Amino acid sequence: KVNGSGAGVALQRRPSSTQVLAMSAAAAQEPQAARTSGYPFVIVLSLADRNLNTALTHDHVAGNDFPQIRMIMSQLAHALDHLHSKERIHADFKPLNAARELTWKLIDMDVSRKFDESFGTKLPSSGYCPPEVAKVLLAATDQDTGKVDTLLLKEYTASEAYDLWSFGVVLYHLCFATPLWKTDTDDNIIFSDLHKLADASDAEPLRKVLDDALYNGVKPNAPDDLMVATALLRKLLEPDAQKRLEHFESARSFMKGVLDEPFFQGKGLDEATLAGIQEDIRKVWEEQNNETATKQAMQAALFLL
Repeated sequence: KVNGSGAGVALQRRPSSTQVLAMSAAAAQEPQAARTSGYPFVIVLSLADRNLNTALTHDHVAGNDFPQIRMIMSQLAHALDHLHSKERIHADFKPLNAARELTWKLIDMDVSRKFDESFGTKLPSSGYCPPEVAKVLLAATDQDTGKVDTLLLKEYTASEAYDLWSFGVVLYHLCFATPLWKTDTDDNIIFSDLHKLADASDAEPLRKVLDDALYNGVKPNAPDDLMVATALLRKLLEPDAQKRLEHFESARSFMKGVLDEPFFQGKGLDEATLAGIQEDIRKVWEEQNNETATKQAMQAALFLL
């Protein structure tokens, strides 16, 4: 571009792309420094091409492609197992926190806790938290305003049982093509459902939710893959935290125990027979129903006193 005319004309060139980038970097340097003040470390992550929430919505895997479901959840189970080997739980395992970058990986560790460490002040996603956490969350919630006193969340101490339940909720969604709970945009459930989830000591409302949710997986005409998945889900979605762990304690780790289950071994009815699976489910149901009946009898006896 020519600026003016005649003698002394100065030829001005547009800045090169290198100069533009240099100027942009210089201009951004001060705000960036201010934003990162107090943070001595930077973690650079590869750009993932998808999260599991998007895959559930668009990839038509849920309820259809069981080999793909096994692959996705197997990779995430190994990731959880690695985290547990470092004596930490994720405590927020859900579709939004699983990302695909060649393989499926865990992200978003801001709620993660060390084993036996008290919970922090970051709210858990109630749609994926287990009954023992829902109970603490409910107690910390103001019944009138719905506000949560996050300082009271410290009543929960971290256990691998948390991640087992969350893993079961995600696996359920993939296998049955519908979520276990209806959640809002923050992955939280409504107050009435939180009550059902938290009342595991009574267990009747929660067990009814689980029985209804898993019904299609125990019908005689249920697909083989769904029936084998249901047998595993009965163990993962055990309301009692200690019993949930006991289902997998014979393996080297709890997540290894999950991966050793017939569902992840790709066993069909030739190996994990229909009768065997139904017997496993029957035993779990019988144990759960007996436990509920005993508690109801005790409550009735106390009432009569």
